[in-house]
Amino acid sequence: MSNRPKLGDRPTIPGYQEPKGSGSSIPVWAIVGAIAAVVVLAGVIALASSGGDEDTGGVDGNTSADGAPVSEFRPVEVEGAALSEFSGEPNNDDAIGQPAPVVSGANFVGDDVTVGEGPAMLVFGAHWCPHCQKEVPLLAQWIDGGLLPDGVSASLVSTAVKEQPNSNFPPSTWVADTGWNQPVLTDSAGSEAGAAYGLAGFPYFVFIDADGNVARRASGELSQQQVQEYLAEITP
Repeated sequence: MSNRPKLGDRPTIPGYQEPKGSGSSIPVWAIVGAIAAVVVLAGVIALASSGGDEDTGGVDGNTSADGAPVSEFRPVEVEGAALSEFSGEPNNDDAIGQPAPVVSGANFVGDDVTVGEGPAMLVFGAHWCPHCQKEVPLLAQWIDGGLLPDGVSASLVSTAVKEQPNSNFPPSTWVADTGWNQPVLTDSAGSEAGAAYGLAGFPYFVFIDADGNVARRASGELSQQQVQEYLAEITP
């Protein structure tokens, strides 16, 4: 027979009263309190998730100088058939003479913008492209200096957005820094506007005549003389 004393036979410790039930049990009030805290926390998280600006399909979080919410890409609507992908040869382009698609959307702060109605020069640029970073400021200077003929418009399409380190992100800040003062169309996350015009490289130019047809497409950095020659082809 074992000589180890039974637990019920241990001596009473002065000043100590044995609790009823198991000594390791959690009081009911503590359980209820913990559940209530979890419910409150879940409600706060849900409220925070549902708050803020209306979803525009863009990378949000910034505001313009006048307080308008900024989106780095926005939904676009394409009217008309898409052009074939540009081959890189401006003088041998099967899109010449074809109707240009009309793309409707908005700029970085949500103002309505439509491109594709001629006569017009469209410039497709990407914030991470070093050639665009060089060319777009030059175009802005040339336009400010009187590059555009009377009756011809110019629009910049911000497309192919990449939110990556060292990518010159965000494009809204980049465009503002270039000095571009003409309309800006913010392309969708899927670069639908670029695809509609057969975008194949950056920077990318599309010149549209007064009838709304493609007069010329070009890719890469263009000299001021080249731009002037292409603009002359679409001047009314």
